[in-house]
Parts: sequence; C-alpha cells; structure tokens
Amino acid sequence: MKSYTKPRERLDAAKILLQNRRQHQLIELQQQAADTFEYVKPVNLVTRFVSSLKKEPKVRGSLKDTFISVGLGYLSKRLVVGKSNSMLKTLAGYAVQLIATKLVAKKMTD
Repeated sequence: MKSYTKPRERLDAAKILLQNRRQHQLIELQQQAADTFEYVKPVNLVTRFVSSLKKEPKVRGSLKDTFISVGLGYLSKRLVVGKSNSMLKTLAGYAVQLIATKLVAKKMTD
C-alpha cells in the first residue's frame, strides 16, 4: 500500500477500500440469496425427495406396495358403489375402500 503524507489522503484511501469491499460482499450476498432461493423452490425440493427415494430399495418397495393397495382399494370402492350422490352409499364406499386397502396391504406384507 502507498504511504500517505496527509491524514485526509489516508482516510480517502481507506474509504475507497471499504466501498470496494462492501460492493464485493453485496455481490456475494446476492449470489448466495439466488442460490438459496433456487434450492428451496418446491419443484427442486420434490425432485431431491424423489431422487432420494429412488436410491433406497426398502422405501421404493414399500411405496410400490402402498400405491398398489390404495389403488386397489379405490378401484373396489368404484366397482361396488360407483358414482353416487347418496351420503349412505358414499360412506359405505369409503368403508369398502378402507377394508380392501387393509386386506391388500396385509397380503403384500405376508
């Protein structure tokens, strides 16, 4: 660094140095904020979650079993009750779906 003879010159040089440092830190902060924003986007969160599920064979197998049992439960409800506006038929359909889902899930674990 230069040697300054007047205190005012030293003060001006320090001021410029601090302004440059502040500008550099501001740019770094903006970049970090953009990276953080990108990291927490819902699409990226779901993508990371799904990719981590793909890596775990136990989770992948249990998810497959869950989807199959819930899907078959829903299908059985649709076959037994169909589309209905009746409150009693709708409740009966949910009961059939629950029972079918539990039965299929139990058979898959055995």
